[in-house]
Amino acid sequence: MVAGESNWDMTKIRTLLPAYETTILCLKPSLTGAPDKLVWLGTKTGEYTSKSGWSALVSEKCLPPAGIANGSLFPWILWSLWKARNKFVFEGFSASPEDILSAAISLARE
Repeated sequence: MVAGESNWDMTKIRTLLPAYETTILCLKPSLTGAPDKLVWLGTKTGEYTSKSGWSALVSEKCLPPAGIANGSLFPWILWSLWKARNKFVFEGFSASPEDILSAAISLARE
C-alpha cells in the first residue's frame, strides 16, 4: 500500500512479489482505512475455535498411500541420511534433501 492512501504500491509488488501481482490486485483495500485483521474462514464469525479447527482438520483428504508399511520409512530415512553424510564427508558430494528422501522411499518400497 502507498502510505496515507488506499492504493497498491505497484513498484513494490512488481519488485517483491511479481508472481502474486494478479492475486494482490484482486484484493480491494479498505476505503475507510480500517486496519488489517486475521479472519478464520472456518466459521461464519471469522473467529477461530478449537471445534472449527478440528472440523477443518478431519475434513481434509488424506494423501494416497505410498506403498510403504506404517512405521517402516523412518529407518530408511536415517539410513539415507547416513549414506548422504558419508558421501559428503568422504567424496565431497552434496545431495539435496529431496534426493535423500526419494532414496529413502525407494529403499523402503524394495
